[in-house]
Amino acid sequence: MKKIFNLAVILATLMGAATFTSCDDDEDGIQKDLNNERKYEKSNELSVVEGGEYAAYNQSIDGGTLKFKVTKVSGAAGSKVVEFTVELKGDEANGKSFTIGDDADHASYFGRIDGKLQPCKQAVAKENAANIIFALSSQASDYLITSATVNNGVKEAGATLTTFGTAK
Repeated sequence: MKKIFNLAVILATLMGAATFTSCDDDEDGIQKDLNNERKYEKSNELSVVEGGEYAAYNQSIDGGTLKFKVTKVSGAAGSKVVEFTVELKGDEANGKSFTIGDDADHASYFGRIDGKLQPCKQAVAKENAANIIFALSSQASDYLITSATVNNGVKEAGATLTTFGTAK
């Protein structure tokens, strides 16, 4: 009888623990997608540095989150250039490097254009506003990446909000 009572107590304890364990439905996409790896500090814009690891969450990204590492930053005010490598499992762009810049020679937007992740200039960004993930700001003194919703022309064309994360 004592064994049955002990088993009943153990079973009740396990059932109680399972009842009170649940997922937090209030977490946003970055935390849900990245909790199992690194902790990311969230923000609405992102000042990037060479060697930094970041994440972007936007509804247009398959799987919700695009992780990327900045491999090089160069230039000065008016000619900033950022090179980065993306990590997006199951996507054709996984492991590929891209470059965006704020001068006339580079595209300053990055998003899904014609089904592929790639940089683009403002005219193309406006045509594909809902799929633009981020843009390099020409207004900031540092290397600032922002949601396409910051740019009025792209925002008016239907840009969707991007939330960023920085690896801690």
